Amino acid sequence: MEQIKKDIIRIIKKRHQGKEDITVIRQDSVMKSFDNIFNVLTMALGSIASISLFVAGILIMNVMLVAVSSAKQKLGCLKLSVQKKIRSTTYLLPKLLSCQGLEHYWV
Repeated sequence: MEQIKKDIIRIIKKRHQGKEDITVIRQDSVMKSFDNIFNVLTMALGSIASISLFVAGILIMNVMLVAVSSAKQKLGCLKLSVQKKIRSTTYLLPKLLSCQGLEHYWV
């Protein structure tokens, strides 16, 4: 390969009155450069994706926290004002219907 590179430079020098005004680049050096660029892009994209997943996890956690605290508050109000049978029906019936709907959807 080095001999071919030297021959190319010699021929160009002869045709350009002795000036070496070209650069001979081998394919493997170009491939190494592209590999480095793609590795950097892969790392950048991976870090952005991991940050996005982390933020999404925090947001889901906050939504679940609000849902649980809201449910606790509703149960507290129901416990004070309503009989046990009505309280169970009011709170559990929508959950059971949701589970039943999911069961029918998957089966």
